Amino acid sequence: MPGANVAGLKRFNADRYAAVAFANPTPDAPCPGTQNKSDLEPGLRWDALTQVAALLKSNVAGRPLAGMRVAAVYLTVQGGDLETYANAIQPAARVYDGFLARAPFNLTAINRCAAPLSPDDPRQAVRNVGVPVIAVAGEGDLVNTFVSRREDSDAMVDRYRLYEVAGAAHIDRFAYLGFPAMADQTAAGNAQGTPEWPFNAPCTPPVQLMDQSLLRIAYDVALDALDNWARKGTVPKRAPRIETRPASGTPAYVVVPDETGNARGGLRTPYVEVPVAKYVTSSPGPGNCPEIGHTERFDAARLQMLYGNFDGYAAKVRASVAKLTADGWLTKADARRMTKELIDDERPRWK
Repeated sequence: MPGANVAGLKRFNADRYAAVAFANPTPDAPCPGTQNKSDLEPGLRWDALTQVAALLKSNVAGRPLAGMRVAAVYLTVQGGDLETYANAIQPAARVYDGFLARAPFNLTAINRCAAPLSPDDPRQAVRNVGVPVIAVAGEGDLVNTFVSRREDSDAMVDRYRLYEVAGAAHIDRFAYLGFPAMADQTAAGNAQGTPEWPFNAPCTPPVQLMDQSLLRIAYDVALDALDNWARKGTVPKRAPRIETRPASGTPAYVVVPDETGNARGGLRTPYVEVPVAKYVTSSPGPGNCPEIGHTERFDAARLQMLYGNFDGYAAKVRASVAKLTADGWLTKADARRMTKELIDDERPRWK
């Protein structure tokens, strides 16, 4: 929320961020039908998002990236703000050239007085934005994104792709590598846990954050596809959805596993195509634990049954990387990284 974020910035560096505010222009006006007043208007963030993109694409002296030609501007963020902007603001503002959504969550209220949409409101699905939209949802995000699943579309006014990533949790270690140093987080008043476990409480039983970031691979593919779609008109491939079936007696769903316990379907990576572990997308425990993934590594007997020996495993990894790259589901940079991680870094564990 803008209020909490601004407060954190000001605690970290009051002088630098003194002018940052989402001040309500009518603080004494209550929301209709209530007595709720506020000095904050979070709906101003839509104006800020529009103005930042417009500034980047302008010729204003001193603008960010001055001296460089800005061919396109894309918006990417986790949460409902992107979907709200894409549905409600972009068709009028027409300032962004595409959207890369991290797990299309429920839409955000348009302003402080607006009621949020119910989860089953048909407006939750992003439609008719006018520019390409690619949404990336990990298997662990399906609990929140399942209700807003929609069909892919190539229509010019409704260009849309959804990539659901098999084996990917909502939270893995990669998401925290770019965080500020713990001392800076403490200064901003929002430090949690330790650099190794950036949460207030461990899961039960304790788990380690997944070092493998399956979502990172999908984002690299999605950003490349979005850029080519927006600037060159290259229509991206469609990925199958993760296979699910209804949960008995409930409106929920169950992910259909393959023979190794990992999900069927979805955007595939070498991790689940040539697995050495089961990728569990939720962990028991408090706080963020239901969103935290962990791995359950196969024992030596299971690995031998699947691959015979390390050379057999390495050959299957190379074949998987080559096929996924040729099919457009791995960037060349990730193909090189995957080969090293899954062969060179894995080799010592087989001895």
